[in-house]
Formats: sequence, structure tokens, C-alpha cells
Amino acid sequence: MRSEGTRKVIAVIGAGAAGMAAAVEAARAGASVHLFDRNDRIGRKLAATGNGRCNFTHATVTAADYTDGAAFAGELAGRVTPDELRAWFEGLGVASVCRSGYVYPATNQAATVVEALRLALEENGVTVHAGCAVADIRREASGKFVLNGDSLGSGFSADRVVIACGGPAGPALGGTESGYTLAKHLGHTVMAPVPALTYLMSSAPFCKAWDGVRVNGRVELSWKEDGQTVAASDAGELQLTKNGISGIPVFQVSARAARALESDPAAVSAVLSFWPEGLSEEAFYRRAAQFPSRSAAELLTGLLPAKLIPVICRGAASDGQTPPDAAALERLWQTGKAFTLRLTGTGGFAHAQVTAGGVPVEEVDPATMESRRCSGLYLAGEVLDVTGLCGGFNLHAAFAGGILAGRAAGA
Repeated sequence: MRSEGTRKVIAVIGAGAAGMAAAVEAARAGASVHLFDRNDRIGRKLAATGNGRCNFTHATVTAADYTDGAAFAGELAGRVTPDELRAWFEGLGVASVCRSGYVYPATNQAATVVEALRLALEENGVTVHAGCAVADIRREASGKFVLNGDSLGSGFSADRVVIACGGPAGPALGGTESGYTLAKHLGHTVMAPVPALTYLMSSAPFCKAWDGVRVNGRVELSWKEDGQTVAASDAGELQLTKNGISGIPVFQVSARAARALESDPAAVSAVLSFWPEGLSEEAFYRRAAQFPSRSAAELLTGLLPAKLIPVICRGAASDGQTPPDAAALERLWQTGKAFTLRLTGTGGFAHAQVTAGGVPVEEVDPATMESRRCSGLYLAGEVLDVTGLCGGFNLHAAFAGGILAGRAAGA
């Protein structure tokens, strides 16, 4: 280990997006940095993001792209803009490309980002402690922090600490709630975590019939909160599965659904719209008049995927075999427009891309990521209650927060 002399000693806990960015920036600021991770390999979850492509930011990032901690995340994006984050990665040797607003490494491989960060850690003299879990942090009267864990002997002393452990999403890749535990030990509160950017489950028997269907449509959820009806919705390609519904529109509303289902398992249903974009009710009735001898199922042929047609017919109380009368036509139209699916749960943390919940953002200074409850402590990444939509917004918040935390901690 290199001599630390009079330099500040910074302990960064968690070698994910936020942690590695924080470690690089703290070292660049002149601190002696030690990066701890419970996994044997750093960046495991990061290497799997974006289906292995690592969509690390978006062309534009604003508060509107977040469902939790929105104003805080918007401020982070103002302090480290998408262009600045792309330039930061260019400085690590990672060229990037923008496709329809989504920003990826030019290699289209998340492994490129992880390797570039690893090299930056090495080049800036960061000491990496892989396979080293931090179980507890104690703040001493002197103001120093002592980290404890099975691999830390009598403890590791640091002047400042950055907690960037992520959340429990993706447990197979090292997802854990340990960051929340450490934050609590140092005086923070924690919003109970729920899975986000995941699929939604249903036990409805017809799900087996539509399994494998992909259809452009809309999903809308509504439920009661404090006596008020609230809603979340999104549109795009829906993926219908034997377990329920998936696809990006579903991912976008999943965190809200998870929170509502946690409060009341019977409270939430999804209302799905399956009709092709631009199909009006008048056009639907003109179609029926054009093909008066067609059965209900035949009338829907060409409008909906084949496996979805019998599900819509059953939902409209039609056998699908006879031409629909006026009442049956109305039921078919309404069923395709607002198909109700009772939800029973989510894909859980095992199938979630990110975690909603964590340390409330009000307890952290967005300019420096320093704790408002414990000076010398910084928090960044998924350990905070910040949840973004699909499209690189979660990684942007993680990298931006890590960069800001590292710069402030190392200064």
C-alpha cells in the first residue's frame, strides 16, 4: 500500500457506478482513496446494465425523467450535464454514441465502461478491496470513521466516507441492502425499498393464452393514496406473458405499482389499451359495417395479434364465432380500449433493474452529496431515494452523484 502521509483518507463503499466515479474523482482531488466492495469483481451490476450495453445517460436529463427524488435528480443533472458526463467518459477513453436520445459507449458493450473505470482507478492510485464487505461504520469523537467487517481486522480508519452500495435490485449481481444499514448506523432514515423497472404479475388464467404477444399499446394504473385517486401511465410496446405484463411502458410505472401493492395487495389493477394508434371508435364501427358477415374474431383479425383476439372476445363476453350485434360491438370496442388486468405483484428484486426507496434526498446536500446528518459522510447512487425512468436516467444520477461526492470528499 502506498504511503498516505498527510493526505485525507477516503473510504468508498460500493464499487458500482457511483462508487467507482466517486473513487476516481476523490483520488484526482489528491486524497488517498480505498474502494471496498463485497463482490470479488468490481462493477458486476454495471456490466449487466442496458442488456450489457450500458445506456449511461440520455441526450437530455431533467427532473421530469424521475418518479422519486425528481427535483434532487434534476439538480444533479444541472451540475453534471449529459454532455459533461459524456466528456468525463471521453477523458477515461470511452467514446460514446447517441441513438434516439439513448447514450451508449461506442463499442455497445457495458464491459468497456467497467474496464475504463478499472483503469482509471488503477491510474489514479485507488486501492481496491474486492471481496471485502463493510458491516458497520463507527464515528469516533475525533471525527474519523472506523469501518468494521470480517476482512478488516481491527477496523479501517478514514477521514471521510462515501456510501455507494446500491440497493437490493439484482441480488444475483450483488444487490444488497447493506448501504441502508450503514446509513442508519450514521443517523439516516430509510424509505422502505421496492423493486422498480420490473414486470408486473397477474394470476389471471387468460395470461397463458396471450403469452409471447408483443403489441403497441398503453398501460394505466390507478389507486387511492390518502383518500385521493392517483395514476401512472405510459405507452409503447407491451409484452404479454404467462405471468402478466412487461415491456418498457410497464417498467416505467412498476415502482408506483410496487409501492401501492405493498400498501394494499388488492388496490391496483392495470387498464390496458390494445387498439392500433389512430384507430377511432367511428373507424371501428365503419370496419364492422364493411364486413357485416364476419364473426367477432374475424373482425379483429388485422387489428390485433392472433393470440390476443380470443382473450379480447372472452373479455367482451363473445364466443368469437358469430357476427357481433350492436351491443356486442360496443363491448368489443370497450374491451380493447380498456382491458382490466388484476395485478398480484411485481417481478421482485430478482428481476428489477433498480430499487425505489432508500435514504431520503432531503437528508443530502445535492451540491456535494454530503450528509446533512453526519458531516464527512457522503451518499451517492441507488442508496438514495432517486428513481428514474428507463433511458439512462438512473445511471446518470448515479454517475453524477458519484462524481460530485468524490470531488467534495477529496477536496
